[in-house]
Amino acid sequence: MAEEAAPEPAHDDEALLVQRAKERSSSAWAQIYDASYQKLFRYCYARTGDQAAAADLSVIDAGALLPLIAIACRYLVHACDSMHQ
Repeated sequence: MAEEAAPEPAHDDEALLVQRAKERSSSAWAQIYDASYQKLFRYCYARTGDQAAAADLSVIDAGALLPLIAIACRYLVHACDSMHQ
C-alpha cells in the first residue's frame, strides 16, 4: 500500500490562515491584505491608469466588504482543497 505524502507546510499555514480569517481574526485579515496589496494595487492601477485612485481603491474596509470577504474565503478554501486532493 502506498503511503500518502505529508501535506506541504505552506498548505498547512495557508489553511490555518483561512480558518482564522473565517473566524474573523483581524490579524489573519491583515496578513492576507498585506500579502495581496501589491496585486490589488496593480489591478486597480491597470483599470484606472491613476496612481492616486489605485491607492485609494486598494484600501479595503473589511466591514463594508464583508460579503466579498466571505466569497474570497470560500474560494480560497475550495482552491486549497482542490490543489491537495
